[in-house]
Amino acid sequence: MLENIERRPLLGIFAGGAGRRMGGIDKGALEVPGQRVAIMEHHVALAAELRLDCALLGARPLWQSRLPQCQHLDDDPCGIGPLGGLHALLQAAGDRPAIALACDMPYVTAKLLRMLMDYPQGAAIVAPKELHVAKWQPLFARYEPHLVLPAIQRALGAKEHSLQALFDKLQVEELVLPNDLHAKLSDWDLPEDVEHSRD
Repeated sequence: MLENIERRPLLGIFAGGAGRRMGGIDKGALEVPGQRVAIMEHHVALAAELRLDCALLGARPLWQSRLPQCQHLDDDPCGIGPLGGLHALLQAAGDRPAIALACDMPYVTAKLLRMLMDYPQGAAIVAPKELHVAKWQPLFARYEPHLVLPAIQRALGAKEHSLQALFDKLQVEELVLPNDLHAKLSDWDLPEDVEHSRD
C-alpha cells in the first residue's frame, strides 16, 4: 500500500470533449445509476474518500463553481483530445503518480481506485486492458510523470496524439481484474448506453 502521503496520486478526472455522440450532453452531469449524484461529483467523492487531491481536466464552467475543491486544468495543448489533458495532469502532479479517470465511467468504485493506487511502483503506466480486445484503458490508469512526460513531449512534437500509440512506446503493466470488477469500467459513449443502465 502507498504509505508515503507525499506519493499519494493526484486523481485527474477527464471531463470529456463536446459529447457529440451524446448529442452534446455533458456526460459528467449524468447521474450514477441508483444515485441522485452526477458522475463528476461521484468521482470527486471517491477522491475525498481515498484522501486524494483531484484535478478536473477540460471541465465546463459549471463544474468550476460546483466543485471548487478541485484544481481546474486546461488541456495542454487544447484541441488534440485526451493526450492534451494527460499532459496537463502529469505536469500538475509533479513528483507524485497521477491517476486518469474518465467522466463517463459511472460504476467506478473506491475499491477499483485503491487497486490502482496500491499496485507496486516501477512501471511507467499501470492499466487494465479492455475485455476481448488488445486495447489499454488509458483513462483508468496510473502514470509516473517522470517516465511518461518525455514520451508525451516527443509525441506532441511528432503530432502523434493517440494514447494507444503512447502506450506502445512505454513500459505498461496490466492491472488484471476479475470480470465483476472489470464490468465496472463500462463507459457511456452513446445515449443507448445510458438507457441500457436503466433496464
